[in-house]
Amino acid sequence: MALREILSFCRVLASPVRLKILALLARRPLCVNALARRLDLSAGAVSQHLRLLREEGLVIDDKRGLFVHYRRDDEAFRQGLEALRRFWEKREEDDGGEERDGN
Repeated sequence: MALREILSFCRVLASPVRLKILALLARRPLCVNALARRLDLSAGAVSQHLRLLREEGLVIDDKRGLFVHYRRDDEAFRQGLEALRRFWEKREEDDGGEERDGN
């Protein structure tokens, strides 16, 4: 995963609402209205957050009759976290493992 992709992953996770959505979807698939009720948000607001999560590949939408249910893509989530971990390990190696005081 390239740095640009890691930054995009982090931006998507920077929202408390999106983190809550991912936590709810880890339990079971839910539709927009069910998420909106649990989060006390409008369906439109939830849809916008889901769009960003879907574009990042962190949620998958499944059409079930008239409703679209969303579920977390656990593999994509793990890959993003693993890429972030590898990025930080490489940074530590490049810096020689030395702590910097910020000056």
